[in-house]
Amino acid sequence: DFLELAEQGYDVQQIASAMQSDVNLVALKADTLISQGYRLRPQEYKNRFLK
Repeated sequence: DFLELAEQGYDVQQIASAMQSDVNLVALKADTLISQGYRLRPQEYKNRFLK
């Protein structure tokens, strides 16, 4: 689970690798959770990958 990995200190690249997901999607998920009040480190990602 994303939050479990983040709480263990994983960064977005490590989480993406562990979850077999795109790093940009994981960073987007982190930003979404931050906007919902979760205390995570802000992440940089390329938002053009969705186009």
